[in-house]
Amino acid sequence: MGTDITIEAQRREDGEWVRVSGSFSQGPDPFDWRSYGLFAFLAGIRNYSAITPIAAARGAPCDLTSDEYWQNRDSVSWLTFEELALYDYDQIIEDRRSRGNDGSKTVEPGAGVRLSLRDFLGQAYFDDLKELARIGAERIVFAFDS
Repeated sequence: MGTDITIEAQRREDGEWVRVSGSFSQGPDPFDWRSYGLFAFLAGIRNYSAITPIAAARGAPCDLTSDEYWQNRDSVSWLTFEELALYDYDQIIEDRRSRGNDGSKTVEPGAGVRLSLRDFLGQAYFDDLKELARIGAERIVFAFDS
């Protein structure tokens, strides 16, 4: 059994955070596919690659704390669109996830694969980022199921 992400894009309308959907690579929500590399980048979850997450876990936004849907998820956090848009994706990282039979292992520093974060995340990530901009999303809220 693996880990999956629950994620939604949001923006403020009339002072309230509302969910917004778009035409993302895997459906109406952004980054909605199982990728432990993506999970590691967003939240340090299943970080076999030993990369640095974009931000420390923040917990649920205060306006979601009474929502049982989000309370029953693990590692609830959020990121602003601006954080995602302005991040340096051209930096070189070392993906330390084992390439052997057991991809849930992390290899020693220097034994991994060096590549840009852009290549590590893949084109679908950037397609979804463009869609977030098009629909005017201001943040993403996400959590994990395992």
